[in-house]
Amino acid sequence: MLCEVTLSPILSRSDPRTNVRGQDTLCISYPHGSYLLPVTSPDPKKTSAPEGEKPARGSLAKRRRNARQKAMQALYQWDFDPASASIENIVQQFCDLQNMDRVDTDFFRELVTHVTANLSDIDNSIVSFADRELAELDPVERAVLRVTCAELRCRPDIPYRVVVNEAVEVARVFGAEDGYKFVNGVADKLAAELRAVEYRHSDKQE
Repeated sequence: MLCEVTLSPILSRSDPRTNVRGQDTLCISYPHGSYLLPVTSPDPKKTSAPEGEKPARGSLAKRRRNARQKAMQALYQWDFDPASASIENIVQQFCDLQNMDRVDTDFFRELVTHVTANLSDIDNSIVSFADRELAELDPVERAVLRVTCAELRCRPDIPYRVVVNEAVEVARVFGAEDGYKFVNGVADKLAAELRAVEYRHSDKQE
């Protein structure tokens, strides 16, 4: 059964399901329960264009950052019920129901597809550098690390430092209070393994 996705406001910072106050959440409803995930909402004062003009879609770096966030959110949703929630349907929901104008949608699809197609290898890589089992990871941090590992594997054109830094920023916004520190440590170790030549060369230059 396909889940129902809606947006709802967070009323209080004390809500244990999130640590981002005043931000919209992605409400994921299954027969056995509902889950909330903070989502970013563009500031209309910053994004609106003059009347008659087409809104700017932002730089490539910004659109890729938004794609990473959307990929994390899609994988977070899928992770709760992978047996009954098709990742293809979830991706389509995001494209149909959310504002993707400022998202590199090809990059978004590439990341999600690579994770689901190589899930076992990606999860094994993450667990080898984490200090706990995969099931014990915070769901947001698990999704962030899966996206990070996929990007390190399939996009050698993007410097590993960019990949790691972006992972930390996503975890800082969406994860637990200090979760970004854990993500930073694991992501750096993933980069050292998956981008060994680039990683060693970077160390020599410092």
